[in-house]
Amino acid sequence: SWELVRRVTETMLHLADLGHVILVGRGGNIITRPIDHAFHVRFVGSTERRIERLRDFEKVSEKAARRLIEESDEARRRYVKKHFKKDIADPLLYDLVVNTDRLKDEDAARLIAEASMTRCR
Repeated sequence: SWELVRRVTETMLHLADLGHVILVGRGGNIITRPIDHAFHVRFVGSTERRIERLRDFEKVSEKAARRLIEESDEARRRYVKKHFKKDIADPLLYDLVVNTDRLKDEDAARLIAEASMTRCR
């Protein structure tokens, strides 16, 4: 387990150092914190809206969607806590937190692009 985390960390650092890459999950925001040109975004949304999106995308029942979301959230929380001793929900680990209940996908993408260009100048 630790060997895999070490390899993932090395790969993420290499990719982030090259730039023009989007890294999702696995503590990427913590791993790449020392890289000046890295920009860290967290997406948040209500359980109800997340269930609705997952049902539309995966074509699963509400019960299955809720279970998948709960299991995924818990696994992510545990992974970051175990390997990086951090709370994944700590807003200070991110440059921007986006509420997906309040913004359309296109508006969120525009906001992230603008914020990252301003931050990484």
